[in-house]
Amino acid sequence: MEDAPLASPTAATSNGDTNGAVPQPTTTTDSTSPAQLTKPIPGPRAQRFLDLHTLALTNTLRTLSLPVFMGCFPLLSAAAPDVMAAMHSQLTSRLENFAQCDFAEILRERRVVENLNELEELIRDALRRKKMAQDGLEGEEKDNVRPEGAPGHLQSPEKLLEAHLIGTLESARGKLNAREQTLLGENARLFEGVKGQWAEIESLARGVEALVGDLEGANGMFGGER
Repeated sequence: MEDAPLASPTAATSNGDTNGAVPQPTTTTDSTSPAQLTKPIPGPRAQRFLDLHTLALTNTLRTLSLPVFMGCFPLLSAAAPDVMAAMHSQLTSRLENFAQCDFAEILRERRVVENLNELEELIRDALRRKKMAQDGLEGEEKDNVRPEGAPGHLQSPEKLLEAHLIGTLESARGKLNAREQTLLGENARLFEGVKGQWAEIESLARGVEALVGDLEGANGMFGGER
């Protein structure tokens, strides 16, 4: 019994045989505004999520290696290994493209990147408020020092440094203010003590002057009698 003649992949496709064909990603046209088409910049958690999906997809496609694929079609692989290798490359490429497009559509519909960025900002804000509470700041001061504007991963280095140091700086400022008040009290007490000592010195000086005056008067009296 002779093997049937080998048909190329393009011929099979042109004959309308869809058995075993790789599903193609369908593109749909919608009335998406240009603002919605703008991809948000992923933060650290969102970027890690995207990298995790890419790694999982790569490992999954790696299991469909060329030897495994050719082992499913031994007769065709023996007759035309180059054609089977080309089919394997085309199949894995289309599967990867289909998975990436489907995943990107899910990300856009569910606003995954935006929600992860918001979650990251909430966690960052919670950690900042916890640090402020540990430093003893009042609630009104917490609202005043909270940075506004873009999410944390879009802030400038100066803003991030200021946000990280604000709790430490406020704590140091409070300690310096308390130390300053203590020093002012000590200086006032020392000043009063010095004033008392000067008053005592002046009193002693006046007493000495009076004693010298008395001695001079007495000496004048004794000199006059002589």
